Amino acid sequence: MLMFLWFAGQEACSYREMGKMFDVCLSSVHEVIFQVSSFLSGLAASYIVWPDNERKKKCEEYFLHHKGFPGVIGCIGRTHVLIDPPKNNKEDFVDRKGNFSISLQLVCNHEKKFTDVFIGQTGPTDEASIYLASPLCADLHQRVGQGQYLVGDYVYPCETCLLTPYENTGQLTDEQQNFNWKLNSCRIFIEEAKADLKRRFRQLYYCKLKGLPNLCHFVRACVVLHNMSEPDDLKYLEPAHAEEDLTDSTVCEALTERRGNNLRDEVCHLLCKQ
Repeated sequence: MLMFLWFAGQEACSYREMGKMFDVCLSSVHEVIFQVSSFLSGLAASYIVWPDNERKKKCEEYFLHHKGFPGVIGCIGRTHVLIDPPKNNKEDFVDRKGNFSISLQLVCNHEKKFTDVFIGQTGPTDEASIYLASPLCADLHQRVGQGQYLVGDYVYPCETCLLTPYENTGQLTDEQQNFNWKLNSCRIFIEEAKADLKRRFRQLYYCKLKGLPNLCHFVRACVVLHNMSEPDDLKYLEPAHAEEDLTDSTVCEALTERRGNNLRDEVCHLLCKQ
């Protein structure tokens, strides 16, 4: 376990460096990382858990009392894990910035613990497309309660269970600007949670593992350990890197539901009355 934690905590650490550090052969390093990653990844169903009604209520109450925004039971966002060029189908792993990477879609709660994860999408795929391909999208309406929703960036479709900011065209009303400000004060939690994840497990800045299944198990293992961790341990860690912006600047209007727009307008008017 110590070998795995050292590897996960070091940015761009290779098997060769690990072998020298622990005085073991490369095959032993590979076996340890593979076995521990697989074991921890297998615990995901117990540690990466969608909230029950009680936990939804706690999250909803936190964002209402501290941010003045009703109905929020989680925040959704995406990050990238840079990787070495694969041997096969390299072009499938090239993102919008020309780097080789895999995508990681995450949902967090008010404690910055992850309640859903979707790993392994590759290429220059935008956030909306990753969301639509995820199991979360298929049943999100069944996962949220009445008057509850996730909040995300403008690149996600605005739905009755996923609220996003108004597009800033320079003509937003005061009400809409107030809505955007309050929504973004909630959404920042997923940005901070992603940063905390990579602070704890700096290998996620640039992972040296090979093979998509191994990468997915390793990333999921890191998310499991993040959810097991205590917030206080962050004070002993180096600050997070500024993350490269790979967001598609296109607003996801084509996929936006009219009912989502109507709900956004209702919440916008409600916030203005507070």
